[in-house]
Amino acid sequence: IYYVTMPSIPQVPGFDDPRFYTTRLHGINLNTNEDILNGRVLEQSVVLLEVNAQTHELFALLKEENADLNEDSSFYYVRLGKSYRSNASTSTLAVLFDWTFGAPTVNHVINPYSYTQFINKVYQVGATAVDHVSNTSFVVMRDSANAIDPIYIQDMNQEGLLRTEDFAPLESPTVQGTWLLNTDPIIPLSLPAPKLQSARFSIDGRSIIVSFDSYTVEGALPIDLDGDDLPDNIDWSKRQIGLRNCSDMFARRTAALLGSMPDTYCEWRSGTTIQIHLRAGSTDVSLGTGLFLKDTTIYAYIAEGPQWSMAASGGIAVSLPDPLDPPKIVISWNKYVDLCSPVTLNAQQSYRHGD
Repeated sequence: IYYVTMPSIPQVPGFDDPRFYTTRLHGINLNTNEDILNGRVLEQSVVLLEVNAQTHELFALLKEENADLNEDSSFYYVRLGKSYRSNASTSTLAVLFDWTFGAPTVNHVINPYSYTQFINKVYQVGATAVDHVSNTSFVVMRDSANAIDPIYIQDMNQEGLLRTEDFAPLESPTVQGTWLLNTDPIIPLSLPAPKLQSARFSIDGRSIIVSFDSYTVEGALPIDLDGDDLPDNIDWSKRQIGLRNCSDMFARRTAALLGSMPDTYCEWRSGTTIQIHLRAGSTDVSLGTGLFLKDTTIYAYIAEGPQWSMAASGGIAVSLPDPLDPPKIVISWNKYVDLCSPVTLNAQQSYRHGD
């Protein structure tokens, strides 16, 4: 959805005060070209518009003219409503909007306990940003329009929490303007991609334990239902259950190095762990050998939201077991023997050693 505002100035002969106009707000669904807001009219001027792309909520910095025209305008950062997919429509492209804003304006500010501190500030247009993970809006403001005043970057929690980062002011004339940008919005891919944490030989050297830093859905894949290149659902049938060829999880060269079933096989031991069972006597993989993941295969997913990640990628070098315990030698023998019989020493019960 692309949100735009347009001024609606009365067409009255002799009207020449540009402060008196209403604002039309449009929300264009780029998939269907429908206006989900139908040109909704606001009595206030819209200074800034921001969207939380994870919760789909629409926020605005509104300017209200005071009854006394000799007084400065008042500014309020408010929640206008949120967009959502229409369950009543057979089209996955249909989007509706739940408009919640109304009079009085102060009932809809996102910071009900601190909004009075920001009513009479001067705001820089087009300089805002939103952190969709912490649900925080950032604005750029001054105490007045005087160029000598410092610039303040103010964070406002969209859930009304009072916590703030208390950024240091940007002093003038060193700084005359600033613009904010979220360089890694990852929305709606709000979860960080799982990262390889370690790949370690087991203590007996017969397998390799590959660990991730977060839970994955073990090969289940996201589904794009409406062609916007963003996930809408998850295909659990792709989940990699049981013993499998390592080519299901690892890149082609890595899988070729490891070998295929039935000599070598891989399995998910948990959402964070893959175990590679090496073929007997294998020497193809040694300390420092790089293991690389298969592209677009391993994701993180949380149903609440829902929340998704980009695919895990990259590789990691195989390292020693941790802890690296010394071998435990266990030897058994016959307690009683005669003078002519051989003595057999049996160390088959020893453990923590390789093949």
